[in-house]
Amino acid sequence: MTLHTLEKKQVIWVMIGVMLGVLLAALDNTIVGTAMPSIIKNLNGMEYYSWPFTSYMLCSTIVIPLSGNLGDMIGRKAVYISGILIFIIGSILCGLSQTMIQLIIFRGIQGIGGGIALSNAFAIVGEIFTPRERGKYMGAVASMFGLASILGPSLGGYITDTFSWRWIFYINIPLGIIALTTMYFALPSHKPEEKNNKFDWAGLTMFILSMVPLLLALNWAGREYEWESVTIIGLLVAAVVLMVGFAMVERRAVNPLIPPSLFKNDIFNVSLVAIFMSNVAFFSAVIYLPLFAQMVMGKSASGTGTVITPMMLSFVVAAISTGRIVSATGKYKIIAVSGFIVALIGSIMTAQLNETSGDGQLILCMIVMGLGLGATTPVFNLAVQNAFPQKQIGTVSASIQFFRSLGASIGAAVLGSVFQSNMKNKMAEQFAKLPPMPGGHGAPQGGDMMKNVMKMQNPEVMNKVFASMPPQMANTIKGFIKVALTASVQQAFWIAAGTITVGTVAAFMLREIPLKDRIDHGEGGEGGAAMSMPD
Repeated sequence: MTLHTLEKKQVIWVMIGVMLGVLLAALDNTIVGTAMPSIIKNLNGMEYYSWPFTSYMLCSTIVIPLSGNLGDMIGRKAVYISGILIFIIGSILCGLSQTMIQLIIFRGIQGIGGGIALSNAFAIVGEIFTPRERGKYMGAVASMFGLASILGPSLGGYITDTFSWRWIFYINIPLGIIALTTMYFALPSHKPEEKNNKFDWAGLTMFILSMVPLLLALNWAGREYEWESVTIIGLLVAAVVLMVGFAMVERRAVNPLIPPSLFKNDIFNVSLVAIFMSNVAFFSAVIYLPLFAQMVMGKSASGTGTVITPMMLSFVVAAISTGRIVSATGKYKIIAVSGFIVALIGSIMTAQLNETSGDGQLILCMIVMGLGLGATTPVFNLAVQNAFPQKQIGTVSASIQFFRSLGASIGAAVLGSVFQSNMKNKMAEQFAKLPPMPGGHGAPQGGDMMKNVMKMQNPEVMNKVFASMPPQMANTIKGFIKVALTASVQQAFWIAAGTITVGTVAAFMLREIPLKDRIDHGEGGEGGAAMSMPD
């Protein structure tokens, strides 16, 4: 039995396994955040606060191209199941961690498993279904990213408060076992007909060496170090030099990790740009809409995680619906262009939010953003898979996921830096109006107080500080913060609108190849021998 002759019941179980794997990998990017205060309190190591996130992101991003390439070489089933197994082991070890250093290391193991699952999930869909059929299933898998963003913050807070922070990791065990078991029994083993087991070890080494400094620089810049610091500049320079070295190695490799030939395909290049830009916009909404809702609109800290629920629900609906539309029509370009235009309208609407905005305006902005971004998510996976032969489906799918992850990292870093810089300038303007505070012992003036307020990253801590101030002074400073934060969030969304504009242009440039009703095994994605998918 091959992947193309699965019975309907097997297809259902395989899709359950694929969607669970993607949900687990995506969920672990969002569920840990609300538990971190409890983790720090239990394990100490406040100086390592950001490292569990960094470790997971670093390892999951780096492993994506590797696992996609391995899937093409030795078969998808073994690689995917290995990823889920590594993820389960990492989750157990994270739950058993006794120190922050242990947690950081074990989160890296988790990230490796999650990255393997993500990179192969879309490739499995591509191997089971014809290009024409893939849309509805690709949309369902893509919707897991939105679902993870809804469930993560709330579920992490609930599990931590009700049980223990350790259970945010242990909860992965039964779900992971279900995913692993269903894939083991439902997905047949399938190895490529053309065997090329010469793995690109030199390329892998250069890829890791180039990605580690790049991702560390993006994660640390504006948080641990200033952008212009020697550390960040040094990391970025090292990353660029090593990337050049990686490109040179790949040009000579027999079976390159990321084949340079992929970049000769215009559909591949346009899709990478579009996906990169859409993910920058996606994370701008995920990061800054809850912040705006809590700090400007006065939403409770405990409910902040659910603020983006309207956006994520519309994201899920759009991803599933547009996938079905693509399967029904065989056309994907109109969906890509329409999705970006809707997302652009949503980002412009969001950039208009201010101190007087109500719940209705915020919800409408989020729904429009979610519909636009959700529509674009599955489309480019389909377009790229349709443009290449079946034997490269893992490599091209992994490349798409890699640039999606890279867009999130770069977007979060750049937007975070711009936000912090703008916030600092706006706060300085506001606090310059503040007279010296009364009450001896050298009470700070506006500039000094501004520095103290900017250090209060946790809104709950900020509220405690406000409670210790005279009411009039607290209200004045709250007003300053609202003005500065509103302006900063608006700027972040204008930048998001700019990235979506670039994505819209890319979508217009997307060349459309009719989605086939056959699985292509030829040398090129636009022709060659093909095998019909049996009913």
